[in-house]
Amino acid sequence: MLRDLFNNRYYNSIDENDLIAKQRYKLFRTTSMVGFLVCLLVTVQTVSIANIANAAVYSIMITGVLYIVNYNMLILHRNEKTAYTILALLTLLLLHMQTYYAGGIRASGVFYLSGLIMLAFMLLGNRIGWMIAFLSALQICYFYYISTYFPSMVNYMIVGETKEMKDLDFLFTGLFSILIISAQISYLESGKNIVIERITQSRNELRNKNKELRKLSIVASKADNAIAITDSIGTLEWVNDGFTRLTGYNLEDVVGKDSTKMFQGNDTDRSLFSEMKKAMEEKQNFSAEILKYHKQGNKFWTQVTMTPITSDEDKETKFIFIESDITTRKIAEVKMKEYLSNLEKTNAELDKFAYVV
Repeated sequence: MLRDLFNNRYYNSIDENDLIAKQRYKLFRTTSMVGFLVCLLVTVQTVSIANIANAAVYSIMITGVLYIVNYNMLILHRNEKTAYTILALLTLLLLHMQTYYAGGIRASGVFYLSGLIMLAFMLLGNRIGWMIAFLSALQICYFYYISTYFPSMVNYMIVGETKEMKDLDFLFTGLFSILIISAQISYLESGKNIVIERITQSRNELRNKNKELRKLSIVASKADNAIAITDSIGTLEWVNDGFTRLTGYNLEDVVGKDSTKMFQGNDTDRSLFSEMKKAMEEKQNFSAEILKYHKQGNKFWTQVTMTPITSDEDKETKFIFIESDITTRKIAEVKMKEYLSNLEKTNAELDKFAYVV
């Protein structure tokens, strides 16, 4: 599992647009690596320099292993809040155990608590951040109490008993804690800049898209033809003014209604609507001349053209309907048919008359 510390598999699975989640994961990964290395170094220092290997040392070793386990388990359970909370508690536990063997209330490791509190706020938000801050303050009060009234519970086993070693420990710990806090502040600043840059870019893209959409909306709204947009199953989402003029139904009347079931009447060829439904299921184009019924009940003929449109962003298929009123042409066709029928009838009678003559 150690090699997975440098694996970007989970990082790459986070949505590219979720910049905050990506930044938090990078901080989680870095802190897990640092926590493991600190446990390793403290263990090596205690065993090699102080020549001590007791339960406390083994506990620090186990804590280091838990850093790696917690990091890799996130790939399996994918619950970021749980992994981040465990990380914060492990760090608090590590500092707690280290303080017993680094001077109690005088331990230089107390400096790291400020970095831990910042980490908790950045990864987990205000509520858990304040909880970690409270536990840190409680830990300081606890070590003050035992250092004052039970001094035998603490020692300088990890640091060393001489003044020079204690001063050296304070020097390195102070410098390292400043480095950690500076890195966290730098992380916050860079993360903020990345988020602002992405927001600005998205705002500009959205502004350009809105301009195009306004143009298209004006064109579609003012078009003479009826235009309607449905979702993937034919539920109406938007219609233009031309649609209202043709059918008598406005946007509020039709939103949420099934486009394949509206406008039908006694003389409507329902098989055409079945064909339209099948074309929707297969995401195919569809065109037909359909007899429909106006809101007021009168009949009208319309030339319907249906086109499927798939969004590049969410891959959802919608359908655009463009309809034109062909009632006048259909009436003319019926009259022409009647005229031809009457003409044929007249010609037949003339033929009979000519035969008799």
